[in-house]
Amino acid sequence: PMGPMGPMGPMGPQGPMGQAGADGSDGAVGPQGPQGPAGADGVDGLDGATGADGADGVSVIGTTLLDGDTNCPWGGVAYTSISGTHYVCNGEPGVDGSVQLSDDTSECIPENDGTLRYSPTGGLEVCNGTDWVAALPKAVMFSGGCASDTNANGAWTNYCLNGIDFNTTSGYLAVNGNGSIAVQKAGFYNIRFSGLVAAGTWGAPTQGQIVLNGGAIATFAATQSFGEDTVMNINISWPFAAGDTFAVQFYASNNNPAPYAWTDTAAQSRLQITFTGN
Repeated sequence: PMGPMGPMGPMGPQGPMGQAGADGSDGAVGPQGPQGPAGADGVDGLDGATGADGADGVSVIGTTLLDGDTNCPWGGVAYTSISGTHYVCNGEPGVDGSVQLSDDTSECIPENDGTLRYSPTGGLEVCNGTDWVAALPKAVMFSGGCASDTNANGAWTNYCLNGIDFNTTSGYLAVNGNGSIAVQKAGFYNIRFSGLVAAGTWGAPTQGQIVLNGGAIATFAATQSFGEDTVMNINISWPFAAGDTFAVQFYASNNNPAPYAWTDTAAQSRLQITFTGN
């Protein structure tokens, strides 16, 4: 029979490392890690090349349409382009009615300039940026005269207007120093002249007239006794059209000045013209 196993002998030296085995299969993908900080912006790229020119525009011809037009009953504009004729029409006028204003107790400050109100005590008022004042039209008026005696001996002569007290008629009248006045805005105007004229001779009083476009619309004469200076006056209102021209003229005899000169302190003659409305 086999005898008992003897004790294990000492371990021998480790042998050389064997060759590496084949790679194992990849493990499962782990969870995504947190996002890192954004990197710095890169430098701008170069500008791109300029694009080609666009096509030429198309000209448009417009025509005003009056009330009653087939396409625009209340008037408007028709314009024609390469795509055809198009219409821009006015809207239908609103119904008749009125606007009711109430009182406004707010302070008149620059932000309220031009605001209207109806005050029980002051009537219709407007804020001028500082104060509430009566809503009245601004005066449109010329005042002045001829700075020298008018030499109208034997011929109708314009009363010159080279002297001015004040003139707020810009856009309404063009007042020339030679006495000719051109109307720029149509409407009614009041013409008032007053002047001292020299003594006339019997049967030959100084005469005056207002001429419109070359023809007289009013005449006046001095009612004076021989050897006495007298005053000539006329005060008349008349409708003028834009483009009209008028003047005040005088006729005298025997070298009598008609009338004496205007001055800005003690005028012996003066012409005033006021726009009174349409």
